Amino acid sequence: MRIKAFIYLLALSTLSIPLFSQIEDTTAADLKDKFDKNAFIGINYGWSMPMGSFSEPTNEDGGSAFAKNGNKFALIDFGYRFKKSFFVGLSYINLNNSVNEEELSRNLSNDEFLFTATASDYELRALMVGVGFTKSSRTADFDLRFNLGYGTTYLPSFNILQKDRISGEEEELLFQAEKESGIGIGLNAGLRIHLNEYLDFTSNLSYIIFQKSFDEIETNSATNEASSASINYEVVSITFGLAYRFNILFHE
Repeated sequence: MRIKAFIYLLALSTLSIPLFSQIEDTTAADLKDKFDKNAFIGINYGWSMPMGSFSEPTNEDGGSAFAKNGNKFALIDFGYRFKKSFFVGLSYINLNNSVNEEELSRNLSNDEFLFTATASDYELRALMVGVGFTKSSRTADFDLRFNLGYGTTYLPSFNILQKDRISGEEEELLFQAEKESGIGIGLNAGLRIHLNEYLDFTSNLSYIIFQKSFDEIETNSATNEASSASINYEVVSITFGLAYRFNILFHE
């Protein structure tokens, strides 16, 4: 699944080639005009699509999170171009992915018991810092950066109703929410189209992965317990937004 994520990023880069062929036609003077800014700050919002074991429909092989498509919100998205094409970026992101409650219920159920599960959402809040390269022109900028981040993963609480198929007796099982902080990595490709001298329309394609430990829900006849496992909060996200461009000048 991770290979697919990198294929998506490669596709965005490929789609940008016609745009950059036009960039080459611009003159050096064009690149120095009022549209040329070396920094931006913006905000964007979009979709968060789970990958790998984070989205597996069953946990027969262990470690499934039963995550569904969710959303991503970048409250701060900052970038600075130094030299000619080197680029540094910083973003604070919030990811939400709900739980596939129907599939989890089906997976837990067996010949003796029927389970009905409800759950809160998975959430990731992280600060990502990255370095990479940028291609700039009068009409648009393309940024590609590798990210390292630190954040907190919030794992859902689960409320599970267990019903005996024969007697009809019911029991409510509660699993508390958990959270854990740690380091993650990512890759981001962004295209910023200049609407005017200062304002950009932005689109971003990102791959993000944070590995966390969690308590995996298991059932064994009448015994219900949690066992330690690890899961990758692994998503591909697509976001759109607006950014304000400006210059950061350093004087020797």
